[in-house]
Amino acid sequence: MMLKALFKKQFAELFAMFFKNHRTGRMRSGASGVIFILVIVASFIGMAAIFYTMARGVLLGISEEMSFLYYFLMGLIAIAIGLLGSIFNAYSTIYNAKDNELLLSMPIPPRHIVFVRVISLAALSMLYEGVVLVPTFLARIIVKPASALVVVNHLLLFLFVTLFVVALTLVLAFFIAAIGRKVKRKSLVTVVSSLVFVVVYYFCYFKAQGVVSSLMTMTEVPPAIKKGLFLFYYMGLAAEGDAVGMAIFAAVSVATFALTYVIITLLFRRFSLARSNVALKGKVGDVRSAKPRVALFKREWKRFLSLPVYILNCSFGSLMLLLLGVLIYVKADIISTVVDAAKAMFPKMNGAVLATGMVCMVAATNDLTAPSVSLEGRSMWLIRSLPVAAVDVFRAKIELHLALTVLPALFAASAFVYALRPDVLSAIMIFLSVPAFVFFSAAFGLIVNILKPFFDWKNETMAVKTGVSVLVSIFGMFALVFAVTLPFLPLSTWIADRYYLMIFFAVFLVGDILFVKWLTTSGAKRFDTLS
Repeated sequence: MMLKALFKKQFAELFAMFFKNHRTGRMRSGASGVIFILVIVASFIGMAAIFYTMARGVLLGISEEMSFLYYFLMGLIAIAIGLLGSIFNAYSTIYNAKDNELLLSMPIPPRHIVFVRVISLAALSMLYEGVVLVPTFLARIIVKPASALVVVNHLLLFLFVTLFVVALTLVLAFFIAAIGRKVKRKSLVTVVSSLVFVVVYYFCYFKAQGVVSSLMTMTEVPPAIKKGLFLFYYMGLAAEGDAVGMAIFAAVSVATFALTYVIITLLFRRFSLARSNVALKGKVGDVRSAKPRVALFKREWKRFLSLPVYILNCSFGSLMLLLLGVLIYVKADIISTVVDAAKAMFPKMNGAVLATGMVCMVAATNDLTAPSVSLEGRSMWLIRSLPVAAVDVFRAKIELHLALTVLPALFAASAFVYALRPDVLSAIMIFLSVPAFVFFSAAFGLIVNILKPFFDWKNETMAVKTGVSVLVSIFGMFALVFAVTLPFLPLSTWIADRYYLMIFFAVFLVGDILFVKWLTTSGAKRFDTLS
């Protein structure tokens, strides 16, 4: 009975991610629910179609002797996507769940808690893997004749790949959680781990095409695959109906999962109830006061540093701007080639407008202000009870966005100037237009969040990732950059880059002034009524 209640609770939380309106806290109903479900289904169908095309291309490109490569490659992709989609969910639902202590205080065996959560993790992993494995199976039975054993093995592999992915996910998430408990700044560990994971993932992604091409031209299996990647080699053989390969992969997957599950179950109580071993040393000395403006900025800065989800989702554009700048400084010829191709159609342009638009597009991925009011949550009364004006609160939120975005954006802009060598006036207008846009996007995100706040959240992830303000801020800025930049291409015959950038700068400068006026008048009044 208790196990049934745990399953009901866990899967209710899992399905709530997809079918619950996070603003009202209620399940979606009527047209809203149907539309939301259709959007999710359409997204998965779209991704599945992409992987079907990929699987079909791989299948047609390999020889009969190397047929194991089909599932070897597609299976590895499924494992990577399963890990990417599940690892941080495992961290939050098993090792860092807020109700761990509450459940352990009840007469519930820890093994039941772990069992239910691992099953929910496996269900989520199957959802991610299915986007790859289902079209992989369909391509195999449609493109080439498939025996009954091939069909059965494909279905069994779905299960065993899931067990293997869940085992890897539990181990990796355990290490992230264990390291986080040994250091003072847990958010730093989470952010660094996430960035390393993303960097490794994209490195492998960009290298994958060359590796796949070389593998598909081989006529015999390299020893590195047979020995170093033997498990995935047997996985590929199993998909082609090999009984020995199926037995080996199944045995290793089940054994890995069982061992991981037993260890996690044994450590769950001690790990969940353990406290951080980091000594928190207080400082003895005079208490310093600070001006309200400085104190509010420090408050925003401390919140930013304490929330990994805020850092990763709302300031990742800063890292992208820095990487973009470094790439252009190192490979300036790439930009020159792109601009030369554009000049073939629009010979009078010098690339300054396109460069500005590109920097602004990347800068628009930073949306620090869009969830900043929502993050106040149920403590909204506290900020309103302080002897500070709403305008000072707005200033602190915008200043945080500017502090993290302007310098990386200017660095990327300087790289474009270095690569394109535009005239002096064009270069000046680039350096003026970029900050004007950054301020505009910061103020826009804040205004939308004031108009559409989301206070009824259960954790900061919901505030940062959901809500109208976040979506409107990002996609609204994307649309605006396109709307302002693209008209230049047909107009470049009559107006030079430097003069168009003056218009670009003027548009956003006027927008900045209007936004500031609204924030200091109507925005401040509305903020004072929020609760």
